[in-house]
Amino acid sequence: MWQVGDTKLVLFEGVMGSGKSSTAQFAADVLKRYNRPVELYLEGDLDHPADFDRVACLDAEAFDAFMKKHPGDAAASAPFVTRRGDDVLVAYGKAGRAISLPLWEALQGFDIYEGITLAKHRELLQTRWGEFASEQAARESTMIFDCAFFQNPMCAFLAKHDAGRDAVVEHILTLAQKVQPLNPLLVYFYQTNLRESVERVCQVRSKEWLDFVISYHTEQGLGRAKGWNGFDGLISFLEMRQELELELCTKLPFQTLVLENSSHDWDAILPKVEQALLQG
Repeated sequence: MWQVGDTKLVLFEGVMGSGKSSTAQFAADVLKRYNRPVELYLEGDLDHPADFDRVACLDAEAFDAFMKKHPGDAAASAPFVTRRGDDVLVAYGKAGRAISLPLWEALQGFDIYEGITLAKHRELLQTRWGEFASEQAARESTMIFDCAFFQNPMCAFLAKHDAGRDAVVEHILTLAQKVQPLNPLLVYFYQTNLRESVERVCQVRSKEWLDFVISYHTEQGLGRAKGWNGFDGLISFLEMRQELELELCTKLPFQTLVLENSSHDWDAILPKVEQALLQG
């Protein structure tokens, strides 16, 4: 029987507007009630222990050349620099205004999600998740992640690079094998009417946000290859993604809880999440 405290990793996934973030917070509160040490990492957390958000990757030679062009940033950037073999990782998002704007913008061009090859991205992420799993195995706590396990790989492999379904499935299953010793639980939310769900999100988000999301999913990678355009194109991408993610849920080597929550009936949904956390 899966009991509270037995898992060291809980993953929440689903397309935008599915309620991942709020339910992840709910899960953290549930575990805390049972005196379980919990760390919650939501989308965009610059301190994420298994992912990279606004982190650049350069080879050592390129980084040293950057520093020669920006000598005044050497001391300020040092706390945000990690050397790993021939790679230099720079957490430019965390550095923020501590470094000059020209250096910040230059590093943005080497972002691990937006500015390097997919092969290098895959290598870095698989190493990152493996290191996280090893470190977390030694801790007596539960990590809760929102969107890092399905959504971010889907963005990198399909929305950005159009690498194909097989490539992203292989990548995610590799990550799954790395974290399997943590006895994870993945909670997946899906909607029968994605258009309605996304329209609901749009009512509380800015036009600039929607324009960016549409552009990201339709003007590059798979969206451009398919000829998907505008809001309808975004929905086409998300429908494809949800179908693939539901398929992935059946292939994972650990426990999953798949919930249809189109109606956002949280009085019915949250008890199921709590039961999964406590009993499995």
